[in-house]
Amino acid sequence: MKNIFITLEDVIIDVHGVPRPNANQFIKDLVGLEHKIYIWSDLGIEYARRVHEKLGLPEVHGFMLRGGIDRQSIDYVIDCNPTFMKRYPGVCIPEWNSEDLSEDNKNRAAIQFSKIVKKVIEEFG
Repeated sequence: MKNIFITLEDVIIDVHGVPRPNANQFIKDLVGLEHKIYIWSDLGIEYARRVHEKLGLPEVHGFMLRGGIDRQSIDYVIDCNPTFMKRYPGVCIPEWNSEDLSEDNKNRAAIQFSKIVKKVIEEFG
């Protein structure tokens, strides 16, 4: 069982609090892989918990302050900051921005999540 950390800001939601298309399904798919899924946030544990609840996202193992955990406890990170990702194993995806709500942008964002789930399955089963 692996510890997988997903960044809340700019990955699950954008700066306006709008969730990335398929965010709910993405987290549900990751939870279904039976790894420990954590949501971490620059704005704190309680903020992450409130947003998670407000969006009705599937239950996760826990919430953390982003970067506030021993690196050896982290198996995989999903984030949008290339500099931050140099420190952790995982995948860096483009930042989510809901200001472009064209079908192309929404589809692209949803596909990015699907590719990540496939990559996690390939790496960890």
